[in-house]
Amino acid sequence: MDIRLIIIFSFLLTLLVGSIGWMFIAVSWRGWKSRTSWARTTASIKTFGISYGVPSVIYEYEVDGRKLTGNCIVPGAFAGGLRGTTPSKSVYLHADGSLKFPPNAEVDVFYDPKHPSDAALVTGIPAGIWKGFALILLLLGIAVSIYRYREWAGNHAGNLVLAGFGCCGFFLFGWSLKWLKDYARSRGFPSTSGHLLKAEIVYLNGGVGAGGSSGFVPAVEFEYEVNGSLYRSSQLTSVFFQTLHYRPKDVQPMIDRLRAEPNITVYFDPQAPWVGFLQHGSVWSALIPVFMGLLSTSVFLAIWLFLIRR
Repeated sequence: MDIRLIIIFSFLLTLLVGSIGWMFIAVSWRGWKSRTSWARTTASIKTFGISYGVPSVIYEYEVDGRKLTGNCIVPGAFAGGLRGTTPSKSVYLHADGSLKFPPNAEVDVFYDPKHPSDAALVTGIPAGIWKGFALILLLLGIAVSIYRYREWAGNHAGNLVLAGFGCCGFFLFGWSLKWLKDYARSRGFPSTSGHLLKAEIVYLNGGVGAGGSSGFVPAVEFEYEVNGSLYRSSQLTSVFFQTLHYRPKDVQPMIDRLRAEPNITVYFDPQAPWVGFLQHGSVWSALIPVFMGLLSTSVFLAIWLFLIRR
């Protein structure tokens, strides 16, 4: 491989590391400021939910007679109308798996005295951020090593690419097995009645659930009640692998059916009722990641064996 391509790759990897690093520094700085200079008041949790592993919360609080609504669990990197950084499970779950911010609960909320609408339920540097810094150091070490030994990397570029491809394949396969296990478990979840808040067509531009492709998909938001607690979710299916459509009109019939019955059936996890969805989805939606992992791993092993025999 051309040495110039190795240098360009190292530069781009370093640029990526710098961007990620800046984000982590911004999150840490905001977390430190929230711990040292933010004020405290009481908030009432209105709804809580987890959609495809991402928690969301709505709470109300009052500052100087002004009623405000917040949706950030942790401060995040930026202020103003954003949900902040996606926190680790330990931030919103107790050790026994119970919820720290259940609906109807009165909890402490912290806010910026200069901008009271900028608030969060948990202050300080987010737990587990050291993992992000460790990843940054790892990527930076890879970039520096590739540049430092660029001649060797150029001569062994094929093996390096193959090793990276193989690692991704093994990771995807292991992750897909957990996905399949979660799907099988969700088939036995109980159901309750819910209320549809939103159903519309959105354009999904790549991402994990789209397999890197783009297309039109349905987007929903709904509320449901379990044991007197109100939860909110935007999770359509039990697993995040949606069928993409090239034309909006292909999605419209599903949207019409949902809007025709605002009182909907919601399936929820009995051990974590804040995880709810509307459809189980087809078994293929759970098997596709498994097939992708098997295919990637098989290709890696086939090429590896071919190179060994040579």
